[in-house]
Amino acid sequence: KALEELSLVQPGDSVKTGPQSVLTLVTPSGDKVILQPTSEVTFVSLEPTSTTGVSRYCFRDAHGEVNFDFRKAGDLEFRAGPRKVRGSRAHLRVARDRRAPSLTVVAGTGYLSHDKGGETIILRAGDTIGLE
Repeated sequence: KALEELSLVQPGDSVKTGPQSVLTLVTPSGDKVILQPTSEVTFVSLEPTSTTGVSRYCFRDAHGEVNFDFRKAGDLEFRAGPRKVRGSRAHLRVARDRRAPSLTVVAGTGYLSHDKGGETIILRAGDTIGLE
C-alpha cells in the first residue's frame, strides 16, 4: 500500500521508493530515515534500551541508498545478515546494490558486531564497511 503523509510504519513493514520519489520517515523525537529513489528498508522493531532509557529503532535489509540520521535522540540498530551496527546520535548511510553493499558512518560513532560473537569494532565518521 502507498504511504501518505502522517502514515504510521509498523514493525515488520517494508517501505520502498520508486525511481522518481524520496521518502522521509520521522520519529517523534525528530530522527529521520531517508530513502532515496529506488530504495527499500524494513522496520523491525522499537525496543526500550536499559542503559540509556531511550528507545532503539531496529531496521534491516536496506537496498539502494538509505540514510539513518539519528543525531537527535534515538538509538539505532541496522542489521545486514549476521552483522549489526548500532549507533547513538549517529548518521549512517547504507548503499546496497548487487555489486558493493556498504555502510558509511557520516557523523557520530557506530559499533559493529557479529551475531556469532567476536569483538565489537568502533566505527567513526568517515569509516565505510562492506556488508557481505
